[in-house]
Amino acid sequence: RKADRGKAFALVSPLITTPSGEKMGKTGSGVRVWLDPAQFSPYDYYQYWVNTEDAMVETYLRQFTFLLEDEIADLTSVSGEALRGAKQALAFEATALAHGVTEAEREREAALALFSGRRDASAQLSTHKLYVKGHSFVANVTSLPSTDLLAADVTDEFTLADAFIAAGLAKSRGEARRLADQGGLSVDDAKVNDVDVPFSEVLGGADAVLLRAGKKRFMRVVVTNRD
Repeated sequence: RKADRGKAFALVSPLITTPSGEKMGKTGSGVRVWLDPAQFSPYDYYQYWVNTEDAMVETYLRQFTFLLEDEIADLTSVSGEALRGAKQALAFEATALAHGVTEAEREREAALALFSGRRDASAQLSTHKLYVKGHSFVANVTSLPSTDLLAADVTDEFTLADAFIAAGLAKSRGEARRLADQGGLSVDDAKVNDVDVPFSEVLGGADAVLLRAGKKRFMRVVVTNRD
């Protein structure tokens, strides 16, 4: 500009902050969000936006989607639990921009299957189905949080409680028992009453199950023969 007397242009944007006023970015505290699916899966990306704090939903809809003002106003005209629809719209639109519409649809269906009890959600997709004990369970399993167990380690002494511990859903067998007594554990949406049974019996010939602790903590456990 100084040498040639040319014009310079700059594109600027307001600093994106969290409700506490802290800037959103990889150097901030809390969850670090990456666009690279190898660093942050599309499913985690979708869930990040679904879990947006109520106070930031309207702001983020304007910053991270191309929805019209009338649509945003309509979505955010409610409060409390009713704001869930706005969060789902934010998650879908943001994920579609970052990872494509097809991926956003997969993550939306996976979330519906996991959190709304819709057992038919996976039937709406033609790929990425998890078959557990003979039935189609949930869509897009490739992006769900999962952990692998070696088949050689799943002995008769390896209990369901041990599986919950390996999945990071319980810290000890004692905690797993307490959670089960409180009705807080499930396997493939079936409530767990006894966590001391061999995990091999729970598998029943399947190579994967979905473990859940509470309403929002879950992990897909896959038994593999690889070394």
